[in-house]
Amino acid sequence: MQKILIFFFVVVTIGFGCEKASFKDAALLNTKWELSSIQDTKTNLTTNVPNTIQQEFIFFSDTSNILMVAGACNGCRGSYLMLSNDSIKITNLTCTCRDCTNDLWEKYFFENLNSVFKFKITGNHMKIYSTETYNLNFTAE
Repeated sequence: MQKILIFFFVVVTIGFGCEKASFKDAALLNTKWELSSIQDTKTNLTTNVPNTIQQEFIFFSDTSNILMVAGACNGCRGSYLMLSNDSIKITNLTCTCRDCTNDLWEKYFFENLNSVFKFKITGNHMKIYSTETYNLNFTAE
């Protein structure tokens, strides 16, 4: 019985006593980042977002690690976790599914968010790196 109590105490102490590191990048948070171009992950070819489509953007809230995304026709909401100063993971991304004429650009945007692993901010530009087809380039508004 004594061994069980000691084991329980150790598990509770380790499980609840250790706080995970929380990284926050002030430049990333509370900024509306407009999608400006995509970069093919295999060829590095960059293609600018056409001016003819509605603005697509991403917004990382500093409260509760909430993420909001707006495409040409649809929107998403999810969570993000900063694993280090430049490492990020997007989870629980839920999007509306309205059909629209600019769905190809929205598809590039949304599909690559599910495989984000890193970001880099230089001035008012941000690049989000993806393990999928395209890296996403943004400009702060």
